[in-house]
Amino acid sequence: MQVNYELTESDFRCGMRAYRHKRGWSRWAYRFGMIISVSFLVIIVAMLIRGGRDRNLLQNTAPLIVVMVVWNLLFLVSPYFAARSQFRGSRTAKGPKTLQVSPTELSFQSDLGNSHLQWSGFVTWVEEKQVFALFTNPKVFVIVPKRAFTSEQVAEFREMLRQHIR
Repeated sequence: MQVNYELTESDFRCGMRAYRHKRGWSRWAYRFGMIISVSFLVIIVAMLIRGGRDRNLLQNTAPLIVVMVVWNLLFLVSPYFAARSQFRGSRTAKGPKTLQVSPTELSFQSDLGNSHLQWSGFVTWVEEKQVFALFTNPKVFVIVPKRAFTSEQVAEFREMLRQHIR
């Protein structure tokens, strides 16, 4: 199977999301952390409302409120900023690419060079709505956008990933 594609900033964002959620427990840890954080914010706001205009309560809780709001915002937007800076700063991310999938390896070709990776060179893979993220080690991954495939090719590629990457 051979597909042609060009990566976008959106593909990088989806790849970062795949990286963040490559393990099932990390997705639940993220959700649990957000629930706890929002719950604390609700409790603090309720205490402020119930406490009226108690200046000590406001002075004591204001730093915690600010830290929690900033923390949640940073956690939500950091993948977008990281993906944008990586995409804009990488010449290899831009330009047309060709992926050749065979029973023994994946071959990537672009204007800047060629790469051949045997299936055994990948440690895991994650499927997101728009991309496949293929990990060559726990922190490095290759993004393959699903839009490059037909629906039949997506199913075929997914099955090859299941067979070759454990």
